[in-house]
Amino acid sequence: MICFSVKLCVTRKGRSKTPYKYTDNKGNRFRSWQEIKVANLLSLKGISYTVEPKFPCGLHIFYPDFLVHGNKQRIIEVMGVGTEEYWKKARQKVKLLTNNYPEVEILVITSYAKKAKTYLNGIARVNILIWRELEKVADWCWEAAPG
Repeated sequence: MICFSVKLCVTRKGRSKTPYKYTDNKGNRFRSWQEIKVANLLSLKGISYTVEPKFPCGLHIFYPDFLVHGNKQRIIEVMGVGTEEYWKKARQKVKLLTNNYPEVEILVITSYAKKAKTYLNGIARVNILIWRELEKVADWCWEAAPG
């Protein structure tokens, strides 16, 4: 059973000011229903993960939504806004992560497939899934799981 409660985030330098709205039964905090949906799927499938791990990238610090534990470093980013400005910033973030962490693979889950492909195609080690393909997340994660 998953518990939901309203929480506000403590703003730290470099972190989103969007309030946390949801908390799961493990105490992880999430900003959107999409993030908690992914967390529920990962938990249901027995996939180990960390929520919002710290990834320093030069002068920036990023906190991707999920880091999947396994032999490979795999990040899951839930992207749910359709504005041009949002996707330009998303591209910058993804490029900084892949440039600073060449071993990292990123899975972007979104409802905006066309925008994601426009802005993220051509960036190495980035995969895009749309919500109706959510079950494929587990397969992608298991590829990184320890043997």
